[in-house]
Amino acid sequence: MHGSGMMYSGDDYGYFAHAAALVYGDFPSYKNEYSMFNPNNGKPFQFIGAGIMAAPFVYVFSWIDRIEHNPIVQQRRENNILHSWSAYGFVISSVFYLWAGCFLLYQCLRRYFREPETILAIVLMVLAQGIPLFAFRRPFFSHISEFFLVCVFVRWMLSMKKELDYRGAVGLGILTGLLALVRLNDIAMALIWPLILCRGKKLMLTYIVAGALLFVFYLIPHHGGNNSFYDSLINQKILNPSSFNFYLRRVWYILTGPDWGLIFTAPFIPIGLVLAIFLKYPLHKKVLISLLPLLVNFYLIITWGSQAGWYSYRYFIPVAAPLLVFPLALGLSYAIERLGWKTVIIMCIVLSLCPVLSMLAFEGNSKDFTLFQMVNAFGESDWTNNTYQLNIWKALIHHPLSLAEAILKAGPLFLIYSLMKLFHLRPIAAFSKYSGFTPGDWIKVLGVYAWLGALMLISQRRETLSKVED
Repeated sequence: MHGSGMMYSGDDYGYFAHAAALVYGDFPSYKNEYSMFNPNNGKPFQFIGAGIMAAPFVYVFSWIDRIEHNPIVQQRRENNILHSWSAYGFVISSVFYLWAGCFLLYQCLRRYFREPETILAIVLMVLAQGIPLFAFRRPFFSHISEFFLVCVFVRWMLSMKKELDYRGAVGLGILTGLLALVRLNDIAMALIWPLILCRGKKLMLTYIVAGALLFVFYLIPHHGGNNSFYDSLINQKILNPSSFNFYLRRVWYILTGPDWGLIFTAPFIPIGLVLAIFLKYPLHKKVLISLLPLLVNFYLIITWGSQAGWYSYRYFIPVAAPLLVFPLALGLSYAIERLGWKTVIIMCIVLSLCPVLSMLAFEGNSKDFTLFQMVNAFGESDWTNNTYQLNIWKALIHHPLSLAEAILKAGPLFLIYSLMKLFHLRPIAAFSKYSGFTPGDWIKVLGVYAWLGALMLISQRRETLSKVED
């Protein structure tokens, strides 16, 4: 929470500008908002969906800024957004949507599997493959928002016993409308997924509701303007075909690349995909249809030529994971029956070692575990690290203490720092990580952990009540 306040330069300010405009009554003009790519106008090019979903949380915490008469209330600028309570509301929203999404997956999987397989599938597919970084490390992105919305759809798809009624069609329209507003590449999901859940007039109602959301929150504020970023992306990347050899090389590199290859950062994605295609199960057709829009996301990371400037393939993993958690749970169930729990757990530990180390070490130091502006293997200039996975294993073998310090940079070192402050001791290793901490930062960090604990207690309470009712 100290330093940049978990807010990076670039897209983060755009997503926050959307939430702030809604909270402070500045939508759709954005005249008092700050967007790093358009600081004078403040109207960001990023899609508004994540801002809409964060707005209730930003609104609640904005009252602390209002009571304290902080300058962010009148006008949002870079220097007053950092460390504001309004921005903290955005952080809390990302933590909430991460755990709420996991809880929804838990609920629907428990209809088909025992609790151990359910929990193991969620841990492997979601918590071990980098997705928590978008809640606890870079919460001002839109990926946790889309992750949660996909979880809502999966919960709906796996729990439905009959076609949606009209009220459900309206809810589905809100869901798909928000999904289209969160990220441009999610529009394919918004178009295809309603076909799985409803028909006829209800399907038309779903599209009307989704279209109304797009009209209000996208077409109106952007009327008469242009979006050069997305125009360039579509014309130069998506609609500009490359050679077949390029596509083959990109697919292989996405799977095995020494920077963010899926076998290192998210191995359970390809495993889940294979299981989804080849296993036989009652929901086979629904699951495969729901996976079709992922071809758009995968094509985007192929044509982009890089992983888009942060951790792993963020345009693909947060939306693929919830859709593939059911096939993974099914595969785990079959494997446990045939091989036994001990063997399966050992296999899962071995497979999850790379993604867990990769996730925990990310940005642990400024030399080996962070991003640099460089040219990647396909000639694209981007913020990346071409040897990131190799650096982790080199550190594990030759400098295990530096790797341990990088991994423990967050919660554990903060607890050490807190204890040392309490007893007026200052060990250099721990203190240097948090030398800029203020009492306000300390309260905010504890608030994140308290929020996590509260969500876990609520989830446990609901599970207990449902067992009693059964």
